[in-house]
Amino acid sequence: MNEGEKIHVFIDTCTLEKFRFDLNSSHLRKVLDADEVVLHTTKLTMLELHERMNVIIREIRHLSAKVSRVVREDEWKEHHLVPDAYRKCCGFEHDGAGADLGKLIELYVGCRLPFKKSKKPQFRDALAMLSLHHWAATNKVFVLTVSEDGDWAGSPDFPWFKRVALADVISELHKMDVERRALDGDRVAEELERAESELLEALTAVTPGIREGFQVRVDLVSSVRVVVQNIRKAGCELIARASFVAQGSGDVFDAFEHEWDLSEPVSGLVEAIFTENYVLVEVRAIEWNVELPYDPARPRSGALSARKKFEE
Repeated sequence: MNEGEKIHVFIDTCTLEKFRFDLNSSHLRKVLDADEVVLHTTKLTMLELHERMNVIIREIRHLSAKVSRVVREDEWKEHHLVPDAYRKCCGFEHDGAGADLGKLIELYVGCRLPFKKSKKPQFRDALAMLSLHHWAATNKVFVLTVSEDGDWAGSPDFPWFKRVALADVISELHKMDVERRALDGDRVAEELERAESELLEALTAVTPGIREGFQVRVDLVSSVRVVVQNIRKAGCELIARASFVAQGSGDVFDAFEHEWDLSEPVSGLVEAIFTENYVLVEVRAIEWNVELPYDPARPRSGALSARKKFEE
């Protein structure tokens, strides 16, 4: 899928009932919380969901009475919370607009899905399907229909529907996540490789891992190459950890006032924060090191001046 593309999903009441209307079920939650999913429902589906919840509550009350458990009325007064919570997860709630009554009659007379031998119970499904399919056809968007019954099965009358299992939706989300992480990694690496001044500032704030008794002053980094190790999303920001190699320029000196020109590769690990549009916010060096040069040492210029002054 292309960057920013969404997948449109409809989940029928039978599927929700299979999960005992537990919206916190791990499989359902993956779909309900996914930014890449646009969830659709219909007013008829929501009505059916309310009715099924009422049936379950009556069954629980009946069972409680059989086992002589006292059931307080306030235990059940908020049973509407599940349908209300599910409605908030949905991006669209179709109200029947666009349902083709001529098509409805054609399906009914021809005994085509969702109509079977017993025709009357399928009128709700038919109206819901026609309404949702009208939206899909108008917007030229395929809708993945997650259904536990055969009414929403693939039919040539509904070409913009694709019946799938919930696991198929989760698999598609995983695939999109892998593709997005690869894209994020490429973009983050590109931006970090251009951020030479920000990287230099980050390096100067952290002591490099070199031999004891030596100090390094890096004045310039160039030809930066970055490999993103991992990347995660935190709110509207991307936080990346990456290793880098760059050409460093500066000076190395020791405790004995010896100095070397630094023109060696520097490498290390950084953590960078980006906006969701890949604008660099901050770079922090976690660790870095440099190969000490093998050039002949020379006295530091400051030491020469001090020694000359002392001799005079």
